[in-house]
Amino acid sequence: MFPAGSSEPLLRWTKSKAEFMTLISALHEIKAFNRIDSTLTFNDLIEYLCWSMGIDVGDPHGTLKAVKNRKNSTPFFDELESAFKRIKYVP
Repeated sequence: MFPAGSSEPLLRWTKSKAEFMTLISALHEIKAFNRIDSTLTFNDLIEYLCWSMGIDVGDPHGTLKAVKNRKNSTPFFDELESAFKRIKYVP
């Protein structure tokens, strides 16, 4: 996933910055990640995942605020739920 001699990961986030922030914020809120050597801050998580997935969200807090101010539900979670229901093969 991290080729030798390259600063670029092989994995890329392909959805929007808003969808990235929506997912990561929700995962952070339910404490889906922890940091072994200390407390995991939201900024630490964003920095790490942005680096590992090759995405620059610019102003993560501004993006998150815009997402939270939407009047409609988050379509990204609806898309995830629909995709999960379509999964037919579970090893």
